[in-house]
Amino acid sequence: MLTPTFTLSQSEEFIILSCKCPFLKTQEIDISIQNQNIKLLAKPYFLNLTLNNKLVEESENNCTTYDISTGLLTCKIEKFHKIHFEDLDLLTNLLVKKDKNLPFKPMIQVIEPTSADSTSLDDELDDAEGVLDIENLDSSTNESRIEFKCKMENLKFNDDHYISDFVNDGDIKELIKYKTDFQKMLKIKQEDPSKFEFTFDQNENNMMMNLNNRDYIVDHPKILYLGVVDILFSYCYNKRINEGDSNVESSWNLVKLSSTLCCFQTFETVRDVALSFYRRSLTYPLYRNYELCSKIQKDVVILLKLGKKPILRAFLEIKNIFAGDEVFSFVNRLWIDDYCCWLQKSKNKFYFELGSELNHLKIEKSDMKEFQLEELEELARESLDENGNPESSMQE
Repeated sequence: MLTPTFTLSQSEEFIILSCKCPFLKTQEIDISIQNQNIKLLAKPYFLNLTLNNKLVEESENNCTTYDISTGLLTCKIEKFHKIHFEDLDLLTNLLVKKDKNLPFKPMIQVIEPTSADSTSLDDELDDAEGVLDIENLDSSTNESRIEFKCKMENLKFNDDHYISDFVNDGDIKELIKYKTDFQKMLKIKQEDPSKFEFTFDQNENNMMMNLNNRDYIVDHPKILYLGVVDILFSYCYNKRINEGDSNVESSWNLVKLSSTLCCFQTFETVRDVALSFYRRSLTYPLYRNYELCSKIQKDVVILLKLGKKPILRAFLEIKNIFAGDEVFSFVNRLWIDDYCCWLQKSKNKFYFELGSELNHLKIEKSDMKEFQLEELEELARESLDENGNPESSMQE
């Protein structure tokens, strides 16, 4: 059976389910309502949804219409006590889990990976060996991964590259001035909340529909929330330096600048996340600039203030970028698919708290003492004074 493309909306009294189901025979449409559950069977389509509040099962106000010309099936279903339904646009959450109504299936099923699956993933990891900063993954610990990561950053940091970007910073200043979509979104939300309306586009809805709805047993949820922040740092870097677009280097940027994706690191504090990003962004990518790092930190704060739906949009964009890259498509399987599903179940209040904490956090150049940034900048100023180069602009 096929899952139809669908959306859910609401009025004060009704839930409106709209499904794209071309070429139906109206006499074969079967819709059942039971408590919070909606089942639609219209061969070859089947849709099974669970909402977060009750519906009126048998109401004379419930109705279904079908537009033959557009193939649009619309179901209007009465709410129980006119309760407002939250998050009707988080479609993965609404889809009933595939094994939900199979009583004889074990509640927990452990499936051993086939040798072919294992070999395939190993091959993909081997292809990305030049990007991943991991040594002996199977036997490593988080502490050993952090130690190896920092060792590689100290080894790869390039004095000349940093000085060059410090002195010849014209392009970087233009990138810092760039206004992101989410900057504009936050401005609207702050100026007039009544005018702020966030909606996913059809491509994003399709991506959510194609995710498997799963339950997650999470012992330390803070680790997951901090992982989101870490990945958002690399996302915001890629977004800003490409002025809203993506390119062939985007996958590399997203992985290399995120210690979650590149080093399998987990974090304990917001400060650890931010410091990790600063170190990596001053070591590996094209633009290595402290002021650019500070601007990207503000970008992440904005996304956290906007909440989980704009953050989910960012992760869906990340998923789309990796899906089009043969080398990095494994990142979706390891991380992003599950994050896209879990984000829909996460709580906004934690993002707001993390955004506030990150907003008040200051990463100093002296926090990266191994890089000796202040000394390099002073050396650059002295060199410019000696050479009398008026075309170079220096950051104060």
